[in-house]
Amino acid sequence: MAVTARVISGVASHIQVEETEALHVSRIALMVRGYLRSECVK
Repeated sequence: MAVTARVISGVASHIQVEETEALHVSRIALMVRGYLRSECVK
């Protein structure tokens, strides 16, 4: 039983890391898009 709990917690932490990475990537994409848009306006 302890092994399954350990596996579940490991998978949960892995999912959390992937979610934060996706947030960072989308945030960077938004920044780049806004920067390109402001450059095109000039």
